[in-house]
Amino acid sequence: RTIEVVPFESHHQAAYHDLNMAWLSSFFPDQINAYDKAVLNDPEYHILQAGGRIWCALGVHGETEKVLGVVSVLPEDDGASISMLKLAVVEHCQGQGIAQRLIDRVVEYGKSLGVACISLETNSSLLAANALYEKNGFVEKQRITPSHYERADRYMEKIL
Repeated sequence: RTIEVVPFESHHQAAYHDLNMAWLSSFFPDQINAYDKAVLNDPEYHILQAGGRIWCALGVHGETEKVLGVVSVLPEDDGASISMLKLAVVEHCQGQGIAQRLIDRVVEYGKSLGVACISLETNSSLLAANALYEKNGFVEKQRITPSHYERADRYMEKIL
């Protein structure tokens, strides 16, 4: 099986929704809010039409492909930074480098845009995710703007 990171297409929408809902339901079942549902039900509107990007990590085996991970990026209002959001990997494939490949794509994209910074929001209880972010040079900072997410108790930035 090979892994390919490809731009989101409309036929990936169900996988984008389901992968994100799986981890949200597992870790924060009482904190899935209207914004989560809106983004996950219509990522083409809330991410792509808002100037963002979505990538999918596809597991390719022969003629069959399966979405194993997803990540999104939205431009920040300042025009000098982007935010990474909705990073999710199917549970049985976690720890296999798929999230790393998706983060690498986000960093490449940020550099291609010439932005100064990539930001993200996370929860301090997500130990593996936080370790991955730190390994990739994300540093905890003071949040400047309010979050859409009650669960987001940690704001991080990576300077490019």
